[in-house]
Amino acid sequence: MAFMPLSCRSASIAAMEQTPLSLEQFSQAKRQLRVAVVTETYPPEINGVAMTTGRLVAGMLDLGHIITLVRPRQGADDAPAREPRFEEVLARGIPIPKYSHLKMGLPAQNVLRKLWATRRPDLGQIITERPLGWSALAAARKLRIASITEFQTNFHS
Repeated sequence: MAFMPLSCRSASIAAMEQTPLSLEQFSQAKRQLRVAVVTETYPPEINGVAMTTGRLVAGMLDLGHIITLVRPRQGADDAPAREPRFEEVLARGIPIPKYSHLKMGLPAQNVLRKLWATRRPDLGQIITERPLGWSALAAARKLRIASITEFQTNFHS
């Protein structure tokens, strides 16, 4: 942001407050986002990251957004869920050191680039910064998809 004198900034803020902006001003098609969520853990796993991510996804679905969730396959019987506006994509994974009951996703940049090239998300949300998340960020950058990352658990301590 360029420097503006305080008086100009205050005037700009005042003008913004007088011009409300809401999603209702946009057409329904513009209100619905396609969000790619990449995480190492998700319900029914029970831990803080899984539960927080589950609530986040549920909230976005309640708002009418379309979610593609990418997570590691947790076991041989693990099958991807598919519902209206929700799709799971299961990635390869290995046990997380010191958390052997959880799997860490392996890098999947090429898989994600192919997936997102055909079903392009409006936004990438990378919940865990591990190899799967890093490769998701690289794929999103390559495809110029706006993305955010989170850091919820320090697995190293």
